[in-house]
Amino acid sequence: MTFSLNIREDLAEEVARVYGYFRLPPVLPNVNLSTQEPNKLLTTELKIKKYLAALGYSEVFNNSLISKDLIDKTSQLEKDHFKLTNALSADFEYLRVSLLPSLLQNLKNNIGKTDLPISIFELSNIYLKQKESSLPDERSTLSLVTTDNFLRAKGSIEALFHHLNAPNIKISPLSKENIFLQKQRSAQIEIGDKIVGVIGEVNKSISHKLDLKTTPVMTELDLPLLLSAILPGYSYQPISQYPSIIEEITIESKKLVGDLLQSIKESDRLITNVTYLGSFKSKHSFRICFTSQEKNLDQKSVEVIKDRLIRLA
Repeated sequence: MTFSLNIREDLAEEVARVYGYFRLPPVLPNVNLSTQEPNKLLTTELKIKKYLAALGYSEVFNNSLISKDLIDKTSQLEKDHFKLTNALSADFEYLRVSLLPSLLQNLKNNIGKTDLPISIFELSNIYLKQKESSLPDERSTLSLVTTDNFLRAKGSIEALFHHLNAPNIKISPLSKENIFLQKQRSAQIEIGDKIVGVIGEVNKSISHKLDLKTTPVMTELDLPLLLSAILPGYSYQPISQYPSIIEEITIESKKLVGDLLQSIKESDRLITNVTYLGSFKSKHSFRICFTSQEKNLDQKSVEVIKDRLIRLA
């Protein structure tokens, strides 16, 4: 008798094998299997991948291990990474703490081999050091890199949030420096008082070290924190039977465009949609849709609201 036959289940299996499985009656076991709640993180990851692919992004899969050379080129600190004691190659020696270095390397390898813009993303784990444990904190992270401009990249992220039903996310200026970003051309993504990610143009020194001929725009999001902003259901509103009035307006203001956009949306219940058109110095243009559920709007009512909007500055 082998060691494994000391286990009750293995002994029963051995008896059934010798007796012959074909002699056993073909009766399904009568058991009640409890249903499992879907894993919110995994379902959200799948939803993100499908939507970004629909926006034109290509998913990439990189190794979780990177080289010291890549750490140095992306201005990271070696001490922040877990190092393998028995690495098979110098190219795969450190557990990554960000997905961005590998994505920037992917971008470099593909520029000149396909038409621009190149837009890629990776959704995988990073490995962060913990004070209370010798094991890494594995964080599911979404990172995107594109050669497109900042406004288009920001628009893609906002469309993703809308698709995920995460309306309470705010984009505001960086409160602290990020080694990957140019501070004056970047922003942080917030839920309440928590920072869930960053977006902006890659630091020029990193682009130079990696020999990138362009300045890409990158985004990085912490998925577990993002989950807390996703609402479980949707709210619905009937379509108005009355026609809308669409007007364009230019507002002179020193406010941030994002804050100004939010102020316009909240200023009157007849404003149902606001589109940012562009800026020149402190002048910002918007396309505004006015709709009523109760009556046909006249131009005079719209002009009253527009006059109030101009004073938002």
